[in-house]
Amino acid sequence: MPLTKEEKDYIVNKVVDILKATNKKTLISELREKVLSKEDNASEGEKGQLDDAVYAVLQAIEELYG
Repeated sequence: MPLTKEEKDYIVNKVVDILKATNKKTLISELREKVLSKEDNASEGEKGQLDDAVYAVLQAIEELYG
């Protein structure tokens, strides 16, 4: 199912906010814990799925650019 504009904007904005933050490593770690916790993601529904996408984008950026 394709993402809506609002969902895409959420993902982009959250990624940019995290990358601009002075404590980005901490924020990424917190997001990783949240994403890997299946129970939290299930209870958050769509937002949990979008956070999965945010984390995947951040991981890809970190692998490419360190």
